[in-house]
Amino acid sequence: ANIHRAQCRLYVGSLHYDLSENDIRAVFSSFGPVKAIDMSKEPERPGKSKGFCFIEFYTPEATEAALVTMNNFTLAGRTIKVGRPHNVSAENPLGSMTA
Repeated sequence: ANIHRAQCRLYVGSLHYDLSENDIRAVFSSFGPVKAIDMSKEPERPGKSKGFCFIEFYTPEATEAALVTMNNFTLAGRTIKVGRPHNVSAENPLGSMTA
């Protein structure tokens, strides 16, 4: 299940600080149902994010479509970065050379 979960997670960075989880969900759900959004918030600034989040889809296909389409997409005036989370190799030894 871990490998499947890793294939369904994306890192999204360079987000505008005013964007909410609902904003992100609205944009990314066009690729498929969003299972979860994990957005880091600024403790001293309520309602403001740290500018990045993780998104989990239900299917690898939706994840891949979002990755390809949304990387370098302009959202709220900022060019966002979308990629695989860095911990994927740890969860998925098949993808690393040191299995």
